[in-house]
Amino acid sequence: MQHAEFIQEFVEEAEAHIETLEEGLLRYEKKDIDAELIHDLFRAVHSIKGTAGFFELKNIVELSHKMESIFGQIRDGKRSLSKSLIDQLLQATDQLGEMIRDPQSSDQLDIHTLIDLLDQIQQNTEPHAEITVSQQAVEADEPFISENKEQNEKEHEIEELYEELVPESEEIKEDDPPGKSLILEDRVRVHVSVLNDLLNLSSEMVLARNQLLSVLKSHEKSIPNLKNILQNINNLTTDLQEKVMQTRMQPIEKLFHKFPRMIRDLAKQVGKEVDLELNGRDVELDKSIIELLNDPLTHLLRNAVDHGIESPVTRENLGKNRIGSIHMNAYHEGGLVHIKIEDDGAGIDIDQIEQKAIENGIITREDTRKMKERDILQLIFSPGFSTASTVTDLSGRGVGLDVVKTNLEKLGGSIDIQTKWGEGTTFHLTMPLTVAIIPALIVSSMGEKFVIPQINVQEMVRVKPGEHSVKLERVRESLLLKLRNKLYPTVHLSEVLGMTDQSIDFDSGTSCVLILKSGSMRYGLIIDQVYDEEEILIKSLPQPLNKCVAYSGVTILGDGRVAFILDTDGLVEKAEISFDDEIVEPAEEETGLSSQKQELLMFGTSAGETFCMDLELIARIEKVNRSQIERIGDKDFIQFQGEPLRVIELEDYLPIGRASGAEQECYVIVPKLVKHPIGIMCSRIYDSIESSIEFSQNNDIAFKGIVGSAILQNRIVLLLNIYELFEMADPENYSYDDKTHLAQHTVLLAEDTPFFRRLEQQYMESAGYHVLAATNGKEAWEILRSHEVDVVVTDIHMPIMNGIEFVKKIRSDGKYADLPVIAVTSINEQAMKEKAYEAGVDFYEIKLDKQRLLEKLKTALQEGRSVV
Repeated sequence: MQHAEFIQEFVEEAEAHIETLEEGLLRYEKKDIDAELIHDLFRAVHSIKGTAGFFELKNIVELSHKMESIFGQIRDGKRSLSKSLIDQLLQATDQLGEMIRDPQSSDQLDIHTLIDLLDQIQQNTEPHAEITVSQQAVEADEPFISENKEQNEKEHEIEELYEELVPESEEIKEDDPPGKSLILEDRVRVHVSVLNDLLNLSSEMVLARNQLLSVLKSHEKSIPNLKNILQNINNLTTDLQEKVMQTRMQPIEKLFHKFPRMIRDLAKQVGKEVDLELNGRDVELDKSIIELLNDPLTHLLRNAVDHGIESPVTRENLGKNRIGSIHMNAYHEGGLVHIKIEDDGAGIDIDQIEQKAIENGIITREDTRKMKERDILQLIFSPGFSTASTVTDLSGRGVGLDVVKTNLEKLGGSIDIQTKWGEGTTFHLTMPLTVAIIPALIVSSMGEKFVIPQINVQEMVRVKPGEHSVKLERVRESLLLKLRNKLYPTVHLSEVLGMTDQSIDFDSGTSCVLILKSGSMRYGLIIDQVYDEEEILIKSLPQPLNKCVAYSGVTILGDGRVAFILDTDGLVEKAEISFDDEIVEPAEEETGLSSQKQELLMFGTSAGETFCMDLELIARIEKVNRSQIERIGDKDFIQFQGEPLRVIELEDYLPIGRASGAEQECYVIVPKLVKHPIGIMCSRIYDSIESSIEFSQNNDIAFKGIVGSAILQNRIVLLLNIYELFEMADPENYSYDDKTHLAQHTVLLAEDTPFFRRLEQQYMESAGYHVLAATNGKEAWEILRSHEVDVVVTDIHMPIMNGIEFVKKIRSDGKYADLPVIAVTSINEQAMKEKAYEAGVDFYEIKLDKQRLLEKLKTALQEGRSVV
């Protein structure tokens, strides 16, 4: 083969053209056509033909030429692109791709049948027409070579390849000065093995950095400038590791691009019509994670087509669109990558799963009496489990979903299922961005240190004897943590791992409890001590420990000791934790009392003012040095999780004091529940407290950017309104000016907690609504009966009459049958959502997200529902 040294470049370029052909033909089939699409297809196949001619790959040239001729007819208006023609062109594209992936053997393949088919297609339209350069192609500067000019064609192809390899702007000119170097491109090709070696070296450097910091920490005061040197080494190592990781990051588009074709072919095979919608193609993941995700996503999509989506006739009989839909969405949230696969098919039959599991001996009928719906759903991940009655190419062989779970567990990820019979199923996958180096908490139990990945930790709670709002209780044989009116199943790490056979006494002292995530569920893990946060290098478990479900790997700590990395899902399995659907303790509502307490973070500014924010608004707190703040234009930024994050100081936007000399070390509070996060800088963090708030009526300290003021822990504290603050700091993204349609619209707000009531009232009044506020459902009902109201916004958990009871009362009165109701709550649980919707709620939103609340209010009003 001539010029074999360039063959790899040809393969990579040609594979990109194959993707263009496949995606373009599928777009044509969906009628997603623009003026440039046929030109893109024509150029793609023409480029393949031209470069293949340079390498004298005759089969590739011949097949691509036939395809080019057909695209030319379509472009010139001599032929339409029918569904059958799309099938044949896709078949030709597959054959072309196969030859391109192995160009050395391409000429040995027999493609005459396919060539004859394409010849027949071409000749059926214009049997004697000679294809020449069209005016449209001339205008587009696209050369179209006639068949009878072989020599000119080959010469032109060689010129094209030379221009691609050495662009005109980079050729050496006669008047170039002597010694001028020839630079072909500003990128270099690096073999994957080199990147893997760099990753391993940077990982070992992180490990050495941790050990260095651990050894020298006690000498910081005795050795001058040691602290600054260690800080510099720490920052440089982190930056280097992040840059190396970026070299392995790839968009998930690399994986997504094959699925539209796969779904099309599968649907055609089983006689169904399916539309696949893909979102989040630009989400980036480590190359190794993308490779391991291929099988899980393929299995889930195949199952959605085969088991989930009904036949067109069945769907029409059920009143559904005959075309089934599958939505796959990838996004970043909370330092994790989330992928949701939703279909609008038949859903999963829980009873059928239960019966099949009993027949297959996976569980007994006695076991089913103790199992909840979510436990039964998890049985579909059991090895060999299948509900298919017959074996086909797609299903019934007992493999598939167990592979999904196994591969995700290798990544440190998890999968959760939600289904509703007759309406569809959602699979929710979560996984880390990378599996090499992760931030983690170092904890101990019974003198042994363990590591818990930070992404699996929701919060840490200290339980003191005698407290009523936060306490540990034994109910029958189970241990429960009561926290903010929720009951979390809780276990002690030493008991789960068999480090002690004695029951722990929780009344004798303070207990440290971590709230951990397992899919959509949460549970408590009692440990003895939390040491520090540290970036850890993940290493595989030794062979004898591979079956220990409680561990996902090992690492070497800064002090040189080996520690096991805990698997949060494995701990659930080993401890046999059962999650109760009812997470809210009913006692307080039955007594008609409400603690009205909330968890708050208290922090201070440089001049000494004290502020607080609800912890539900905070995603993370970062300790930074002011030298890490970078000025871009008139804004300040820090590097946060590999991305620039804008930061602001309260002193720049609120009428508060400013100290003359700012301290070098400060804190950045990173908020959540906002679309465009902005870090809030502060000088010190005081404490996190649980307290009820009684707002001061002093108007002297009432200004935009705060909800109000209160006295907490003998301090005058300002409660921050981050949305008003961000409106001042970033009006382009946070301003809400659409008030014209809101004139005379009245909102009834039912909320028992003063902080949330005042904050939500400010949100709505700032948008132009007239708000009537009530502290419970009974009071709200009385207001509703005596006032004209356009929409109701209600909390779920309130004293005297809770939100569910309030909504049921509204729906039971025919006068208010069309009154829109929005539930705004801090409980993001599927079971509670279902209860709210069954009661008659129209929208279910999470507290504190101002923009979503205003969007839902606008939607409810635009739908025209009002009091009859």
